[in-house]
Amino acid sequence: MNNFLFMLFFLIIFSCNNQKTAEIITKPANLNNSVSNKNLIFYYSQNNEIKVVTDYLKIPDEFKSSVMIVDKTLSPEQRMSNKYVYVGDLTKIENDKIPYKILTRKEYENLTKPKIVVYTTKTCPVCKQLTEYLDSKKIEYTNVDVEENYEGQKELIIKAKQSDMSIQGVPVIDLNGKLIMGFDKDLIEQYLSKGMF
Repeated sequence: MNNFLFMLFFLIIFSCNNQKTAEIITKPANLNNSVSNKNLIFYYSQNNEIKVVTDYLKIPDEFKSSVMIVDKTLSPEQRMSNKYVYVGDLTKIENDKIPYKILTRKEYENLTKPKIVVYTTKTCPVCKQLTEYLDSKKIEYTNVDVEENYEGQKELIIKAKQSDMSIQGVPVIDLNGKLIMGFDKDLIEQYLSKGMF
């Protein structure tokens, strides 16, 4: 009987060890973040086009704080490039090293896409036209009703003061910190053609 229990115990232990275990989640390999490494550096230009350089000095200052870095010495598997990107800040280079963080592709997309906030009221017909237009163009935005959202109202007032603008009414569009008063379809079309929306 003892032999039987021992054999049963032995079989259970080995059968458990042979079962597939949960996949271990790993992180991408460390990036060689030396400026002299000549990594590929990607950034979004003014008109939202992706540009690539190996010399970070060729990147305009306004785009240096959030660039995607590709270390050519690492394979796509090592970088886990299907899931992650290396995002560097070229404004904070120290000792020939680019500070960077690893983000998911979705996090990077959210970081680089235009941030649009539309300040409206429910009773404003022009606001309704604007939001319907943006929806028809499939433009993602955050709608803040300044009648019902007191914090949103304060936020708009602060942004207007920072921009030296006087708010005369709604709608107001905040496009990455640039305030646009009213619904100017031609101006929005111009921004769309430059990839800014």
